Amino acid sequence: RHIHNCSTISSMRLRTQIGHGVSKQAFLADYQGTEVVIKMVTRHVLQVKNCLKRLREVKTVEGETLTYPIFNYSLQEILLSEQLHHPNLASMLGYCVRSEETDTTDISEHGVVSVFERGSSFAVDSLQILPWPSRLRHAREMASLLLYLELSPLGSLVVPDFKEGHLLMVKDSIKLIDLDDVNSLEPECRVKPGPNTEECPYGLRCSRALCEGFNAKENLKNMNRLVLKRLLFPTTFPSHVIPEVGQLNADLDTLKLTAGQLLERLERIQALAETQDPT
Repeated sequence: RHIHNCSTISSMRLRTQIGHGVSKQAFLADYQGTEVVIKMVTRHVLQVKNCLKRLREVKTVEGETLTYPIFNYSLQEILLSEQLHHPNLASMLGYCVRSEETDTTDISEHGVVSVFERGSSFAVDSLQILPWPSRLRHAREMASLLLYLELSPLGSLVVPDFKEGHLLMVKDSIKLIDLDDVNSLEPECRVKPGPNTEECPYGLRCSRALCEGFNAKENLKNMNRLVLKRLLFPTTFPSHVIPEVGQLNADLDTLKLTAGQLLERLERIQALAETQDPT
């Protein structure tokens, strides 16, 4: 199903580093004239540096257990990318798992390597200057992504580290590119509240000892804060849909909506704009 494997990855040529996180580095690479992004764990990332520091302080047998979590980040992203498929998640084009070697950036030798489609970084504030039809399309796509994360094959997923640097523009679509910290964990709670029990965030109910729906609310809050507010500024829309967009903003700020309801409201605004826009 993937375009690339160990054989094709070995023949790729690294051009320049384009990203540097706490667990991995990202490089722009070339394969037969096509640009792709290579992700790998190296000795230059913070978590590997910390791990190596600890290795010098413990016995070798203990040290062997310390290196494992570092590679979990690469393997976790590969496994998640294998199972999660949405137009607004960056597409993994292939991967290669050989060993846990971290002392080289030679991809013909490196142990865990993944290949993703290339995108362009952008400032989220630049979304505000797009024409309103483009902003409305982006908002619908982000609502669709929120709904997918809520109902994913792996359960309701949360993106804890939701920030500007984890979004790219790929062929005029906003895509989430970093799945390192994505998980399905929701806060624990007590089904029978006691005197010292905190209520679930967002007014959610406690079900099966978990704050059910927390992940969906958290994603909606962060998406609204970073992206939707810039896409859905009411006065930049045609006058006959401004009231609808304004009310939608108010409901987003109070998190009264679900992702499904958000998508329905955006589609209704789209239909209203198309049928009544005097232009």
